Amino acid sequence: MEKGKNIYEIGETELQNGEKISSLFCTLFGALLLIIVIMFSFNENNDILAVVLSSADFIVLFLIFLFSRYLIKKEKYPEIFAYFSVVFDSLGGVLFLAVSYFLFTANNLKVLVFLSSFYLILVIIINIFRLKIIFPVLTAIIGTIGTLFIALSSVFIKNDLNDLVVIFLVAGVMLLTGIISSFVVYRFTGILEKNMVTEELLRSSRRLRMTLEIVEASIVSLGNFVSNLDEIAERLSRGARN
Repeated sequence: MEKGKNIYEIGETELQNGEKISSLFCTLFGALLLIIVIMFSFNENNDILAVVLSSADFIVLFLIFLFSRYLIKKEKYPEIFAYFSVVFDSLGGVLFLAVSYFLFTANNLKVLVFLSSFYLILVIIINIFRLKIIFPVLTAIIGTIGTLFIALSSVFIKNDLNDLVVIFLVAGVMLLTGIISSFVVYRFTGILEKNMVTEELLRSSRRLRMTLEIVEASIVSLGNFVSNLDEIAERLSRGARN
């Protein structure tokens, strides 16, 4: 019979699967954002700051991707690394959003702000795969606080309130996404705990089946013995007469 897994082993496996999905997504989406930032910087004749910040952001995401794959391959992936990864994935999105909002203008700004916001929201959803409530919650908190900080900073740096409502709306969507994602994880793990067949349960089931087989064999033997009582009594009676 195939060996069952307990809830902790399943959680560890899903944590690693979630890391694979999340780190790959962040690296690919980060590369896309970096390419767009470089293209828009040349179009607007911006200074090199936007490219430098976006490149540094992408390099960090790519290094996390490589290191996480190495740890998983060597079967040395610790849970603490998941927190490290989630924090930097979220901060990476916030930095892309800040670069987009403060270093670009007009339509370029709108495109990059949309993509950066989309990145932050998807990172929250992807953390559902880690099967722990703390990860979508942590991602949503970092994304929401970072977005609100950018919104408040824009009042003093850009003196422009036109896009402020949009930034606040993005923060609200991220917070709502975090709540929904956390509820999904809570419901799924609850169902999993109630319905999964653990190794301990399988072992107990095998012991119970063996016990029932022994009891069944004993009952059959007892039935045969009772059926032969008449014959035994008759033989004893004959022996006594002789």
